Amino acid sequence: MTDVNYESISKRLIQARDNVAARAAIEGVFDIIAYVAAALTILWLTAMIFWPPAWAKALILLILSAWLGLLTAFLVIKPVIKKKPLTEIAIRLEKRYGKLQSRLIAALQLYDKIKSNRENYSIDLIEKTIDDAGQEIKDLDFSVIVEKNTKPLYRMALGLLLVILAGAISTQAFRDTFILYTRPFTNVAKPSRLILTVIPQSNQAIKNEDISLTIKVSGGKIKKPEFNYKFEDGGWVTAPEEEIVRDSANADSVFGYTFKKIKRGVEFYAQAKTTKSSIGKITVIDPPRLISAKASLNFPKYTALPQQELPENDCSVTAIRGTNVSLSAIVSKPAATAFMIFADSTRKPMQIDERKISGQFIVRENSSYHIEVTDSTGLKNPGPIEYSITPLDDYPPRVLLTFPAVDIDLDESMKIPLRAELYDDYGFSKLNLIYWVLSEGKESPKSPIILKDNFGQTTEGTIEYIWNVENLMLLPGDLVYYYLELFDNDNITGPKSGVSKTYTARLPSLDEIMADITGSQKDVFQEAEAAAAQQKELKKELENISREMMKTSEIDWQKKQEIQQAMARQKEIAEKIQDVAQKMQENINKLEKNQLATQEMLDKMQEIQQLMEKVATPEMKEAMRKLEEAMRNMDPEKLREAMKNFKLDIEKMNENLDRTLALLKKFELEQKLDAMAKMAEKLAEQQQEINDRIDKTQNQQDLQDLQKAQLNQKKGIENIQQLFQEAKQLNQDLKMLSQQDMQEAEQQLNSQQIPQQMDNLIQNMKNGNKSSCKQGGKKVKQELSDLADMLSNLLKKAQKQQQDMITRNLQKIIQDIMLLSQSQENLADSTGITLNTPMAQMEMASRQKDLENATKRVANRVSDMTKETLFIGMGIMDKLGQALQSMDSALVNFDRRAYARAPKLQLEAMTALNQAAMMLSKSMDQAKACPSGTGMQQYMQQLSELGQMQQNLNAQAQQMMPFAMGQAMSLMQQQQLERMAAQQEAIRQQLKELLEQSGSGTEGVLGRLDELGKEMQRVADELKRHNLDKSTIERQERILSRLLDAQKSVNRRDYTQKREARTAEDIIRRSPEYLNSQTGDEQLAEDIKKALEEKYPRRYEKLIKEYFRSLAEEKNADK
Repeated sequence: MTDVNYESISKRLIQARDNVAARAAIEGVFDIIAYVAAALTILWLTAMIFWPPAWAKALILLILSAWLGLLTAFLVIKPVIKKKPLTEIAIRLEKRYGKLQSRLIAALQLYDKIKSNRENYSIDLIEKTIDDAGQEIKDLDFSVIVEKNTKPLYRMALGLLLVILAGAISTQAFRDTFILYTRPFTNVAKPSRLILTVIPQSNQAIKNEDISLTIKVSGGKIKKPEFNYKFEDGGWVTAPEEEIVRDSANADSVFGYTFKKIKRGVEFYAQAKTTKSSIGKITVIDPPRLISAKASLNFPKYTALPQQELPENDCSVTAIRGTNVSLSAIVSKPAATAFMIFADSTRKPMQIDERKISGQFIVRENSSYHIEVTDSTGLKNPGPIEYSITPLDDYPPRVLLTFPAVDIDLDESMKIPLRAELYDDYGFSKLNLIYWVLSEGKESPKSPIILKDNFGQTTEGTIEYIWNVENLMLLPGDLVYYYLELFDNDNITGPKSGVSKTYTARLPSLDEIMADITGSQKDVFQEAEAAAAQQKELKKELENISREMMKTSEIDWQKKQEIQQAMARQKEIAEKIQDVAQKMQENINKLEKNQLATQEMLDKMQEIQQLMEKVATPEMKEAMRKLEEAMRNMDPEKLREAMKNFKLDIEKMNENLDRTLALLKKFELEQKLDAMAKMAEKLAEQQQEINDRIDKTQNQQDLQDLQKAQLNQKKGIENIQQLFQEAKQLNQDLKMLSQQDMQEAEQQLNSQQIPQQMDNLIQNMKNGNKSSCKQGGKKVKQELSDLADMLSNLLKKAQKQQQDMITRNLQKIIQDIMLLSQSQENLADSTGITLNTPMAQMEMASRQKDLENATKRVANRVSDMTKETLFIGMGIMDKLGQALQSMDSALVNFDRRAYARAPKLQLEAMTALNQAAMMLSKSMDQAKACPSGTGMQQYMQQLSELGQMQQNLNAQAQQMMPFAMGQAMSLMQQQQLERMAAQQEAIRQQLKELLEQSGSGTEGVLGRLDELGKEMQRVADELKRHNLDKSTIERQERILSRLLDAQKSVNRRDYTQKREARTAEDIIRRSPEYLNSQTGDEQLAEDIKKALEEKYPRRYEKLIKEYFRSLAEEKNADK
């Protein structure tokens, strides 16, 4: 039993030992495989860097073989051959199983003692130990002592992974390395690393199209690859090197080759050194293709656009919605089917005629399309072009209300002039004026007025319309809202509309208008008075500066600053005066638009406004310029002279301003009386409108709505009463009306009849009593009409008294001048005869001095009269100035004992006095003929006569025109042209006289006389030379146009004049002028007749006759 147990123990230990050896051998194999894989990887890497010769390969392989043998012997053979002792295996088991308690080792070591027991161990004990050990190991697993080391397995897996990665990274290189070392004794050439790839390898190409190939080079650099190809049924051909092009971005690695208009299938490959690419192939197909395509656009009819042909092969459409697009195309082969395919996949068939296809579509929305063609084999046209469809919108029309383009107040005309600019892409169909009224807080429905509904094909334009709102029956305070609505002519998507900005027109109440005008007039007068006061202060300062400048020869910096400050103040004053003139013009415009002044009153206001504009004379401006120049040059003498002239011009400006203020103040009373009369007249008209509305009322509420309008009427009466008190105060200073006249007018105005009747009417409106309202309204209207008549008569009475006063004063001045003229003539006769003794000489000089002083007094009276009336022009003052200068020169000759020169100067003084008397006589006649004393009506009548004469002359010239063009004229025709030249010259002379008589000089409503006179002179000269052409006719038309404009210039307030004026100059310094040599005998006879018809005292009639007789004799002597 002991032997059996021992044999069992031995067998199991031997088996366990063999398992341990086998495990160690397997792990050794794993390690060997890992080392071999590492070696192969190292060889692959080294081969990429170093390509060894045969001897090096043999040496490397020898070393690797020896190393592999040693590894095999040590790791595989050794564990199998050299087995471990069983005691070592038993020790491992004892360590693994602690319950054996060394019995297994004791069994192995003590078994031999049974046979050879030299030590005399107890055999039974030994057997007992063996048997126990045998029993213990029966259920034990000896395989636990086999150590399972996984590291060799991991090392093997890692090595194999390296080999796999090397092969994946570069299969060719791995293959090359394998070939290299499998031929250890042969020198193997190093293989190339280049890789050539042709893209695409396989493709289809359309016949007769270009196909481009790309050759990619990797693994090295080459100059250019070789490209070889072979067409069907042909041999291999190498492409010329110049046809292989480099890629601009990758010049060393990418090349290209293009087959031009390929027609057959082709095979190809690229080659560089020993490296070749794989062979590629292109197959050629022949699908249908569009050779050409055309599109034509037929626009909607309303656009009036002509048909448009798009460029060939450009079938993208950009057109107005509703445009019909016609397509036509030519295909490379007969087509089986053809469709227009749109972006939403809609397919529209096209008509086919062999190789021609055609179709149509309408532009409706933003889209795109292409043409798809299929041949009989089912091939479709490749890569069809996608054409865009872009619809253009017909934008709404635009209407701009360019006038008035602001909210306005209605004037008396109750008309609104409208001007609008219209714009649209293709045209208009209708223009409406939309309006509604806001009255008493209630809005009426919107109402349209069709201004135009037939525009033709115009796409832009301007339209003007005078809108009469009188039929709207507006009351003061009512608002009219309005705008323009314009429709285009789009009949595809429907007419679109555009509207202008909304504006309002308000009917102001009479008290609002008058409050505005009255306040502005007060401002005008106050500002004018302030400017006059400042001007007088400035004059005093200049006199002080001038006196100080005379005391010193040098002008210091401080004095220069004072002069500059004075000039600056003068400029400011002149600007203020111009502002006053502008405000006066605005007031005139307001009065005219609202018909709150008579035309005669407007004429007078316009004349005073022009005088205000002309206060700052051109001479004063020139003096300021010279003064500034003298200050820059710092020349004391020139500065004193410039300062003197500047001071004189300021004095003239003061005189002009004083005259204007005096006329303005005198006119203020007339204007207030005129305004009151017009206000009463307007109140009567408005009352009639209220009465008409009372008749049309349907219910009590309608009557109550009229209360506000009637209250405005009552305020109007209160305004008239206030204006009358102001007029009464003015009359106390001016004495234009008697106190009795003013009291009677005030009594009628302030009677309670009109206000009381209005109060009753308002109460009846409140109560809704229509019959009482109708009766009361008629009474109020009648009372207002009577009041207007009374105030109008009061104004006429004031004007008549003013006219009588002016006529009396002018008559007395003329008588005095005639007496002075006779005395001067007698003195001239005496001077030429009796100058033999000093006593006679002294007597002549004394008499001349007395005449000069008397003439000065008359001149002062004439100057005072210029502040009373506009009739006395500055030409009269010029003549008196000439007379005074001649008298003064005669006195100087007396002092110098140059007696021979005195009579001539005395006769010149007499001539100037005669001319002044004649001019004053004409002024007096004009004043008599004009109710207001301004002369504007007669002035305008004469202008009208001149215009008619010019118009007749122009008609004659136009009749003569065909005979004067390109052919010789007869003697009769030449004489006709000469008569026409004389007529033109006569018109020019009459115009000049008219302006001189009116005091306008060479300035006035016509502009500069020398400009218009030059035009007339040119026409007369051309006609004298028998030259009548188109330019002459045009020049005559311009003359007529300016004459006609002059007749309207007083009433038309938007004209522009140069703000220059000609004022009276220093009467001592003007050189005398002779009598007009153009005055004919007929004119002289007329003057005699008019003079004798006047009721002069008997003692002056002989004097007047003698004066005109001497004048006639002098004229005959000159002839």
